[in-house]
Amino acid sequence: MRVMLINTCLTLVTLFTFNWVLLNEMGRRYFSCLFISVVLTTLSFLDGQFPIRQRYKIVVLILVVLSMASALENFYYPSTKKAKIDYVKEINTLEPAGIIGDYWNSYVYSSLDPRDIVTTPHDNSIYRNIKLVEMALSQPNLYLVKDMWLTEFPDTIRQFGRHLIRSGQSFHLGDSDFCRYQVGTNFYNFSYRPFIPTSLLIKARSNSRHILDATKLQFNGYTVYDSLSSLKQTIQLAPYSDANHSTSVIAKLDLNKGKYSVLLNLRLAEPMMDTGEQVHSCTISGQADTYLIKNIEESELRSSEYSKVSIDIEIKRSEDQIKIELGNCQSTTVFCDLILIEQI
Repeated sequence: MRVMLINTCLTLVTLFTFNWVLLNEMGRRYFSCLFISVVLTTLSFLDGQFPIRQRYKIVVLILVVLSMASALENFYYPSTKKAKIDYVKEINTLEPAGIIGDYWNSYVYSSLDPRDIVTTPHDNSIYRNIKLVEMALSQPNLYLVKDMWLTEFPDTIRQFGRHLIRSGQSFHLGDSDFCRYQVGTNFYNFSYRPFIPTSLLIKARSNSRHILDATKLQFNGYTVYDSLSSLKQTIQLAPYSDANHSTSVIAKLDLNKGKYSVLLNLRLAEPMMDTGEQVHSCTISGQADTYLIKNIEESELRSSEYSKVSIDIEIKRSEDQIKIELGNCQSTTVFCDLILIEQI
């Protein structure tokens, strides 16, 4: 029993310190070994505390023998069943293409040729990689898979901040129903779901804090993938506004009376010569007062990593709502993925 107890504890510690388990949102399948270890440890403990009668041991032995015998039996598969890899080969005739479908009916189609067939689950499913989403949407051909998701192919559908327009008739290929779509010019506000809780990625100086990532900020269009962001998505602040660029980012929240530090997580889109010019302005205001206007210069930001621009303010009375607005001043694109407010 001691060995089983040690095995259970080591398995538990390993799972909770393994980064892969966290990245995949603590899926229950990763804890299968732990479940088995706990059951065996419990049985070992009960066996020592409550001796099992001889007849119960015979019953258990019979069940074990039957279980072992059943494991030797070949599984039955119809001889006409086609291998999944053969269906995937049929999908390769669509390349180059992006495919959007259900979680269990998307990633599998890029398994043979992930360079030319880029797939992602739809935005209400569990998509694992933001970069793959944007790669799929940028392919010259885009297809939707109806199986396990849609009842029929609509004329238009909203996906990941884009309006997709049906183009052509549906067809059956690789044991699934497909239809071609085009990315329209219209767009809507959209931010990707956080893969890991943002609070786990941010080191704060105090417990009294407000974490405002892209899912809690107001901006134009949709967020874009950024490998340098710990959140893997960012808002592009630019002098103009379109599907993936916004002229401002706004955060609204309630703050009590006190002193606060506002941290803006920013990055230049590309290296620039330090001219001393301001590239952004940050305005913090309440319902009646403007607490602070700060100009952010090029020298405060880098293109190789995110910089935290700190702004200290004092709220002299409890406000119904505080507004933090970050605006673009020059012809420079800046990435913003997070605004952190801490009480000091």
